[in-house]
Formats: sequence, C-alpha cells, structure tokens
Amino acid sequence: MNTNIKTDRLLLLGDTHGEWSSLFHLFDRISLRDAVVLHVGDVGVGFRADPKAELKSLSVIDSELSNRGIVMYAIRGNHDDPSYFNGDHLYDNLKLLPDYSPLNINDERFLFVGGAVSIDRVQRVAGRSWWSGERLTYDEDLVTECDVLITHTAPTWVGSQDKNGIQWFIDRDPTLWEELRAERKQVDELLLKCGARRHYCGHFHCRASMPRNGVISRILDISELHEYERKI
Repeated sequence: MNTNIKTDRLLLLGDTHGEWSSLFHLFDRISLRDAVVLHVGDVGVGFRADPKAELKSLSVIDSELSNRGIVMYAIRGNHDDPSYFNGDHLYDNLKLLPDYSPLNINDERFLFVGGAVSIDRVQRVAGRSWWSGERLTYDEDLVTECDVLITHTAPTWVGSQDKNGIQWFIDRDPTLWEELRAERKQVDELLLKCGARRHYCGHFHCRASMPRNGVISRILDISELHEYERKI
C-alpha cells in the first residue's frame, strides 16, 4: 500500500456503526462511483458472535463496494473489534487498516491511527460489544511524517471539551474522565509529531472544524461524507 493511489474522487466518511444498507443506499442516491473513501472509524466490525458470519459479511461488503468501483480504507473506532484491524483483512475494495498505516493518495501522504475510549463501556460486554484494546495507542516510534492525519478521536482543541452529556457515565466509571482527557492530549502529540496540516476524525457524533497553529482539524458527523479537496 505504499504505491501512490490516484483517484478523481476522494471522500472521508464518519462513523457508520454497521449500518451498511443505509450507507450503500446513500452511495446509490448520490451516484457515488469510482472513488476512494476513507472511513474514520466505528465501522461496526466484530459484533457478530460467530466469526464466520463476520467474515462472510465483510466479503459481501467488499463485493458491494467493488460493484460501485469504490475502495474503502477504514480505521478502527471504539466500536470495532481491534483484532480485525491487524492487517489480515485487506480485501480488494474494503481494507481494515492497522494502526500507523501510511498511504499515499494523489501525491499526498496520509497516516491512519485508530482507537478511542468508549464513554459507555460500563454498559457493554467485554469481548462482545466492548474490547479492552479499544483505546488509541500513541507510539512515537511508529509515527511518520504526513500531510493528513486520520484518527477516530479528536485533539483537545476541537469539539466537546467538557462533561456535558457524559456526566452519568463519568459518575459510574471512576477513571473515565482522566482517560478521555489523556487520550485527546495524545492526539495533540501525534499531530505535532507527524507534522500534518489537516486532520479528520469522528467519534463525537457532531460536525465541527477548528484551525490551530497551522493545522485544521475536522470532526465528521455520523455517516457524513466529506469531499476532500487538495489545497494547492
């Protein structure tokens, strides 16, 4: 995947949570064909109890993407089983990327780092709807320079920065708030280390964009499709 991918249409896609039928309906409604789509996580992979059924589903999704000429590169969100993003599931048109995967697209370098902490993990079942390896793992030895960084969660300076809407979970999960704060600081460090000038993520189920120190960070809403335009 170190070759330079050329495409006339490059889009970013927000959290979809396994809603593939709705997504393909959207693709068809806007006549999306012959494109590269970068999924910012919470694909919804790993929730089936039977791994064979999960693999069959991935194969069907790959075929549906192929029928439309779409290649999708996806990182893991907090609502994905990390074991499917270890490099063993790189299909022809659906590619579940390991953390710190680099990709060259239209002569720009993209870096992909998945994972995030689930605010509702106290309500989820380990190994079925929540995975202990869900969080973003910052490893500066794996960071490479890039033009665009794709993560699931956001840096400290864009999107929600307080406890509004999540206080109930914080009250029942003693370390949650500190983990959430620490994780977003890791994205700050990651951005500084990789030198990206653009950043995209999801996770917060909202739409937001904010520049800081020459970097523009954008949060994509659920199932939001954002057309990427390279700045000359």
